[in-house]
Amino acid sequence: MFSWSRLLRILPVAALITIFLHRGVSAQEARTDELFQHALTLAQQGSAAEAEKLLQRLVDEAPFFVSQVSGSVWYQLAQVQLAQHRREDALATLRVGLDTLQTVQQFDPFLGDAYVRLAIQLKREDSDARITETFYHVLHDADAALHAEILNRLYQQSAFFYPEDQRTQIEQALENKVPDTHPGEIMQQYWRNQDPTPTSLTNERLLEHLRRVEHATEWYPNSSPRGFDDRGMIYVRLGKPRGTASAGLNSIDLRRSYAYRPNEVWFYEHLVAKLYFAFVDFGDKRRFVLVDGVDQAIAGNRISNRWREIFNGETPALDSRIAFYNKLAPSSPIFANRVLELEALKRESVPRYANRRAVIDMSYRDRLDAQYREQVAPEVVVDVLSDVEVLPLQVRTARFLDGNGATRVEVYFGIRASDLQTRKKRYLDSVLVKMAATVEDEQLWPTSTKEQAFMEPISRVTRSRVGGEGTIDEFLLRQLTLTTRLDTFYVSGQVEAWPPSVLFADMLPGGAQTSPENMLKLGSFRSERQQALRSESSPLLISDLQLSRRIVPGVSHPSPNKGDLFVEPYPFKRVNRNEPLFLFFEIYGLTVPEDDFAQYKIAYRAERFDPDQNLWSKLKSVFGGARGVVELESDYETDVPNTQEWIGLNLKAIPPGQVRLTVTVTDETTDVQVSRSTTLELY
Repeated sequence: MFSWSRLLRILPVAALITIFLHRGVSAQEARTDELFQHALTLAQQGSAAEAEKLLQRLVDEAPFFVSQVSGSVWYQLAQVQLAQHRREDALATLRVGLDTLQTVQQFDPFLGDAYVRLAIQLKREDSDARITETFYHVLHDADAALHAEILNRLYQQSAFFYPEDQRTQIEQALENKVPDTHPGEIMQQYWRNQDPTPTSLTNERLLEHLRRVEHATEWYPNSSPRGFDDRGMIYVRLGKPRGTASAGLNSIDLRRSYAYRPNEVWFYEHLVAKLYFAFVDFGDKRRFVLVDGVDQAIAGNRISNRWREIFNGETPALDSRIAFYNKLAPSSPIFANRVLELEALKRESVPRYANRRAVIDMSYRDRLDAQYREQVAPEVVVDVLSDVEVLPLQVRTARFLDGNGATRVEVYFGIRASDLQTRKKRYLDSVLVKMAATVEDEQLWPTSTKEQAFMEPISRVTRSRVGGEGTIDEFLLRQLTLTTRLDTFYVSGQVEAWPPSVLFADMLPGGAQTSPENMLKLGSFRSERQQALRSESSPLLISDLQLSRRIVPGVSHPSPNKGDLFVEPYPFKRVNRNEPLFLFFEIYGLTVPEDDFAQYKIAYRAERFDPDQNLWSKLKSVFGGARGVVELESDYETDVPNTQEWIGLNLKAIPPGQVRLTVTVTDETTDVQVSRSTTLELY
């Protein structure tokens, strides 16, 4: 029997127990923090062994302890081990720390960043997938204030890759000028888009970048936030130069010696003819700086040189350049030609004129070379998978709603039959095609993947023909279906072409046949961020619109999830306006009255639009211009809340160009209306 007096007697005891437990936990946390700070002090004082013992004790007693300012106990333990030059032990500590924190869904950006850097330093290629995952976690979880050094360093090491608008966004976010923008997420999205194999757990392009950064930091260091000078920047962008040269710090001729600033010239003539980059060390913390021309390594004339020019008829400015470029001449005809030009100037001109002309002419040559470099130098050179040919893909995706509320994502691939032919192995009459699609979460990590592999004869005529510009192309059409319960997700996919011998790779030692060097072709795609259909607020929902050239009811082999219909995928962006086009879609949530049918209306609209249309053109199209619109509206009824619909459209009345197709469904019982659109190009 309930008693207030009994409850009042119990409450103080419960409160005392709660206070005691809270104080116990707080006291334990305070003690842990005190020991942690003491260990940091010991490490700073150089007592690495004592600091390690204390941190090892904390690892055993409080493995989940993380300081917002100094990171986790695992991170600091690894730092102490690194201070004792025990890199293998430190890497093991970092790995165990990541695993331990993951068990309670924690992540320490300091710990993750240290793991990525050390794993790259130690060349742990067997950990490529984990390095990729951890790097993404660092970018996603790093706080712009608490982990500003990490985010700024990672940005500076790749800032020269980002488009200008992304650079502006990241820099403003790093300075907290845009509160709702996370700099790490922008960088994460960029690197995701660079992944040549988005359905795998490894981002090969990111790993190549991290390895180049590590090399640049080790061999071309400076005190900037990114950790390397301009030589390192060019190395990260373009990879290893084909050759390097330097004129040294001085040279001597018959008259005197000449001193030069430290200089280097890097040649990338294997990329573009006559492409080189010049670097000069001006004696400041920047170290070697990328300059328009290596002539800047030659110091300006001193007063004594001017007197020798006036009274002795000497040419110190000219002579110093002849000596300088003579040292560079063996490395490239570019500088050998400069020597010839300067020697001709010395023979044919009076000393005073020759001195000034030498400076002017070499500066002019440098400006011309800089302009040429700006025009032809690539922004980035990617070596990873560089021998694999690009396989052009046509891809569309569509979202549908499963019966359990999950989102069904269908990915439609189109591959031109002739594109399966390869320059690598022309003798092949067939290739092994590997196809994969994946759904990724907001941290860009795969959560659901579907794969398919099949042999495809190169010479065979495939099932679908797509005409255009007076030609007929033969295409291979395939579909992969995935399911996800994520509210927000990305869709990625890739198609690989391999020699048929890969089928027998399991029988061969070492898996040599399936190494990337044997891949013939590779194509990939990535979607923008997508939302689950169930996340839309309307009680009435409509799937995405699936395009098709052919829909056949009642076939013996219908398409998956399409009832008794065969719906041939049409993944292409361009559509022949003289051929019929079918739309397939599903409707969910129709209101079915008791003992009656659901009444609903479907309106179809196809209209030409110009995404770059100016205001005058828009007004003209509204108030009298030819709009090129096809509209159709029909009434339907059903006794079920969810239904499938398809229709054939005749688009001949619409002129060629960009077209928007819109389907609008109206539940006539509730007057709820929902629309879905897709775009294509008519020709």
